Amino acid sequence: MRKNKGITMISLVITIIVLLILTSITIYNGLAQLGIKRVNNLYADIDSISTKVAEYYLKNETIPIYNDPYVNNKDELKAMFIANGATETEELINVNDEGAYYVIDLSKLDNLTLNYGDDYKTWNSSEPKSQNVYIINPVTHQIYFPHGVRSGDEYYFARFPDENEISPIELEEINSDWTMNITNISGTNIGEDSISIVADVTLSGLTENYDLNSLEYAWAETNAESEIANITFTKFNLNSESEGNINATLASKVLSNTAEYYYLWVKVVDINGKTSYKYLTNSASPLTSNLPSNYQKVEYIESTGEQWIDTLYSPNQNTITELKYMVTNDKTGFLYGARQDYRKDTFSLVYYITEDSKNTRFDYNISQLGNSGADINTIYSVKQEKNKFYINNSFIGNLEYDDFLAPVNMTVFAVNTRGTIGTFISAKLYYLKIYNNEEKIRDFIPCYKKAENPEDNKPGLYDLVEGKFYINQGTKSDFVLPETNNTN
Repeated sequence: MRKNKGITMISLVITIIVLLILTSITIYNGLAQLGIKRVNNLYADIDSISTKVAEYYLKNETIPIYNDPYVNNKDELKAMFIANGATETEELINVNDEGAYYVIDLSKLDNLTLNYGDDYKTWNSSEPKSQNVYIINPVTHQIYFPHGVRSGDEYYFARFPDENEISPIELEEINSDWTMNITNISGTNIGEDSISIVADVTLSGLTENYDLNSLEYAWAETNAESEIANITFTKFNLNSESEGNINATLASKVLSNTAEYYYLWVKVVDINGKTSYKYLTNSASPLTSNLPSNYQKVEYIESTGEQWIDTLYSPNQNTITELKYMVTNDKTGFLYGARQDYRKDTFSLVYYITEDSKNTRFDYNISQLGNSGADINTIYSVKQEKNKFYINNSFIGNLEYDDFLAPVNMTVFAVNTRGTIGTFISAKLYYLKIYNNEEKIRDFIPCYKKAENPEDNKPGLYDLVEGKFYINQGTKSDFVLPETNNTN
């Protein structure tokens, strides 16, 4: 029993000693980091003041100082530094200084944001001297901070020309594996060429190693890190924080509504002072009825019976489509379609020719609904609302509502039958919208992507929902564009 207790006590003592060592290292690193920050803040102040003093001197041929001396010579200044903790062996003062030192009147220098020196506002030579001021030697224009700052065992009162910023000590790298996700997003047109975006965002993985007060965000039209310096960030307004997740609503400033994508940038500073950035790729498509500036809207694109487009969407019993088209060739073909076989799990719109009539036929799973009198070179507007069918706003009829899912993606200007594309149509498409219940899946706009050489302009359909350009996937010639580009 005694032997076991002895071992337990020794283990406890060793554990305590190890913990004390680790704690002391952590405290030392933290204090060292704070000291380095203080010195670098002092250097930044002196650099800013030096630049402004030089500008002031060139303009006024004098320096911005109070009339009465702060101290009368080097010896008095050195004695003050030593009283504040410096050692006599340190090189504290510019060897070229001559005469007295004066308090800088910072009120005469514009656009200064400083870390120290605020007491210049109330400094008076008849009162006890404040040391929270910046002073200058009129001969060398060397600037000093009488109070000084401490880093470790060293004290700093000035910055001499050959002194650089002190590099931070190397601390353990913090894993920046935090994530962000947009849970809701909307865009509002606030002018003919401008938009405002509002998004609900959740951040995850920001542990105690990050300063949550440092969180900032920005909406931008670029995802290039080289452009970060040109992006203006805004402070986070946090909605809530729970179980490691941070929720916020982030509104953009005014943006151009012709960008192809908008990117949400977020930055945060960790406990080592390192800033990390993240952005959401393609976080928001244009969110407007306008195309990006490098695309040109046209009245229609025309298939000659050889072209087709994959919508990347598989329809089901809740799919809704709206489109405007003109068939240009007296031949059977599919305006759009996806199916398992000729009847089962089918969703398609067919321009269908028989011996005695022309029809626009709607296929819904195992059922079909046709309409006679569909003529070529005539514009028709069609709406298919689940199992209901309309042409030119006239109700044609409805089929039995059923559950199904087409096994392949719906294609335009042809039908996709179990992965085989066929039965092409010659037609002009003016627009196509696809919904799943109330959710808009695709909003296709006929257009072309601009090229330096107009002959190389690329025709296709631009989806305003996802901000994606869809082009001909056939192996032959491209879509035909109108002879006159109509942007209405």
